Amino acid sequence: MENKYYVYRHRRLDNDQIFYVGLGSSKNYKRAFVKYQKSKLWNNVVNKAGYDVEIVMESLNKEEACELEEFLIFLYGRRDLE
Repeated sequence: MENKYYVYRHRRLDNDQIFYVGLGSSKNYKRAFVKYQKSKLWNNVVNKAGYDVEIVMESLNKEEACELEEFLIFLYGRRDLE
């Protein structure tokens, strides 16, 4: 398996809260910085508070990246599921 995946998170600038977790596979972390095709909630947070991108871990295979993404979503919770 190719270790080209990474996991990232978006952190609000106003209160340092994590509001988004994702994974990508591009060498330049393009997916972590993309602002289009995001949810209404994501756009509301960004417009109100701004955000920082943090690369949590890189050089993962796809299975490892998916597991870490799922774990972080479980850890931080999902606002839409309260």
